[in-house]
Amino acid sequence: MNPISAALQQAQALLAQENYAKVIEITTEILESRFSNANKETLKLGTQQENERLFALQLRCGAYFGCKEYADTLADADQLIRLLPRNAIGYYYRGAALLHFDEIEDAKADFNFLLSLSLPAPMQASVHHSLGLSEYILGHYEVALRHYEQALHLAASKDTTAPIYGNIGIVYFRQHDMANAWDAYKTAYEIDPDYDYGLMGLAVLHAAEGQWDEALKIWRSLAAKHEFFKDLEEVVDRYYHWTPPMADLVRQIAARAAL
Repeated sequence: MNPISAALQQAQALLAQENYAKVIEITTEILESRFSNANKETLKLGTQQENERLFALQLRCGAYFGCKEYADTLADADQLIRLLPRNAIGYYYRGAALLHFDEIEDAKADFNFLLSLSLPAPMQASVHHSLGLSEYILGHYEVALRHYEQALHLAASKDTTAPIYGNIGIVYFRQHDMANAWDAYKTAYEIDPDYDYGLMGLAVLHAAEGQWDEALKIWRSLAAKHEFFKDLEEVVDRYYHWTPPMADLVRQIAARAAL
């Protein structure tokens, strides 16, 4: 195996481990040392060099998104789309990043374009999940639920569906349908008891119903697990960036935990 391929395999493994800074370091070094400005636009598709370049861009784009560097995510996604106009990864990350710049309609356009491609079912599930989030942000709750249901139908396996049920729980919470919100979050928990977003959802539901002991128990278990819990606004942004009512309950839980 050549050194570039070995480095890309290492970066792929590190991306799965969420070591985003190291992925960016490795892929940037590859892109800047192997693909100079002189040959960037002249490499032929299908060659080993171009495949390495595209793979490095995809990995770095994912790493930028993982560490919330959304402008850099957009730059790499745009480059991927220019190189491969029907590249699913480029459109997916561009759409996801656009959501964080509140460019919701443009994000939806990217996700809907992806649905026009011949994608494997698990990728279609991810796109419907993202469209569900887009519609939720716009306040189109019933449309969001339809996309989430489609995502559940297309998911690779039930084991991968906890995040979808978590987002379904959020929609029901915003509709003041607590029974269905509880059902969704309990289902997420049954699928993956370690899914942090599902656990936080359960904490919020407990708080909403005045069950503070249960809410605080979950909060403290998550705080013991994650360093970022030292910054309340980081916690709020991670879990409920687009859901102010649930964010307010998180702040109430944190205030009680600090007493």
